Amino acid sequence: MGRLVVVSNRVPGAAAPQAGGLAVALEDLLRHRGGLWFGWSGTVVDDATTSIPVRRRESGATSFATIDLAESEYQGFYNRFANGVLWPLLHGMPEQIHYRDDDAAAYQAVNRRFADALVPLLGADDVIWIHDYHLFPLPALLRARGVRNPIGFFLHVPFPPPETLALLPCAGALLRGVLAADLVGVQTEADRRNLAAATARLTPTARPQAHLGVFPVEIDARAFANLAEASARAPQTRRLRRGLGSQRLMIGIDRLD
Repeated sequence: MGRLVVVSNRVPGAAAPQAGGLAVALEDLLRHRGGLWFGWSGTVVDDATTSIPVRRRESGATSFATIDLAESEYQGFYNRFANGVLWPLLHGMPEQIHYRDDDAAAYQAVNRRFADALVPLLGADDVIWIHDYHLFPLPALLRARGVRNPIGFFLHVPFPPPETLALLPCAGALLRGVLAADLVGVQTEADRRNLAAATARLTPTARPQAHLGVFPVEIDARAFANLAEASARAPQTRRLRRGLGSQRLMIGIDRLD
């Protein structure tokens, strides 16, 4: 296998916060195997910027390449379309989406810019691994630019039934984009069935080349258990217990980017 090229919206160690579960799943792999990680820097620049360069840095065996987003791209691509449309739709909450054609266009434009910036960085033997709903169009955009390397795509969130996905006006185009990969991975068998059904319903005339597979993301369970045990003994935890007294503490998360 050639060099591994990971592509994701967020890149660990960039200006933005860490990429959450994606970083946990992949950072160890690249630390030991080496490769290239490409994505958004986390930096938002003024819309007047006409040329946004690719920035490079090295960390051990891993190279990182990032690009900034203009303010209008950040709002349309990231806030309004990825987070405001795709996230709730994929999680089965279509009543929460706020779709606008302009935001869908910004999403496509940023994916085109990702493709344009990534292609010059690729070698002939690279294996490309694209992650998550921010980059559904990217496999097809790379193919359109002549990339014939193996491409995998992994979705870290659920995939909804076809009748839910069909509520999105550009659903067919998004599916055609991701199905240009050689392998599309999802977390559960239910997600795979939903993706296969959506493909048959929303892209009936297409001939997707992708194989669909189920690959649950694993974690280092012992490391998480050790972290939990250490945190339970930490001074901050003891202070919190004393402060709560007989009260109960509940933590809820209603959105994960």
